[in-house]
Amino acid sequence: IVLGCTHYPLVSDAIQKVMRTPVTLVESAEGVTRRLLHLLEESGHRNEGATSLKILATGAIEANMVTAILGEKFSVGMVKLSD
Repeated sequence: IVLGCTHYPLVSDAIQKVMRTPVTLVESAEGVTRRLLHLLEESGHRNEGATSLKILATGAIEANMVTAILGEKFSVGMVKLSD
C-alpha cells in the first residue's frame, strides 16, 4: 500500500492492524518533505527561526487523537469549505 500523504505514517500501525494480514507500506512522507525543503530553500523561504503548528480541519476531529498522534496537546480549528 502506498501511503500518498505525509501524515499517513503517523497511523501506519493502525493501518497494519485494520488490514489483518501482513502488507508492505510504502511511505512517501520523507521524499515529499525533502522536496518541499528543497523548493523552499531554492525560493528563499527557508525558516530558521521558531516554528508553530496550527491545525485546521474541514470535519470533526478528536482532539484526543491529535494529542495521541503528535504527543502534545493542540487545538483544532474548523474551516468551512465554500461551494
